[in-house]
Amino acid sequence: MSDLIVLFEHPEWQLPLFSALENRGISFVAFDLKRGAFDTDRVPAAKLVFNQASPSAYNRGNDRAVPLAQALIRGFELHGVRVLNGSRGR
Repeated sequence: MSDLIVLFEHPEWQLPLFSALENRGISFVAFDLKRGAFDTDRVPAAKLVFNQASPSAYNRGNDRAVPLAQALIRGFELHGVRVLNGSRGR
């Protein structure tokens, strides 16, 4: 189990975050939403999910990134995983 899963669709925007996490020794999984599909039996386990999906993803041709993020987030929440920028937008 990782400490953190980062949901993202724009890898360049995430470089500073990924670098900072690595420098602090925080174990994380980078979950690229451009993959467009996921296997619910193989979604990584983590203590915390950080949603970095951008609503403007469709402007970059990533039309499915936001709906995929919404589905993943809801699944994590239903399993009791804490999600930053979750379905309630807190």
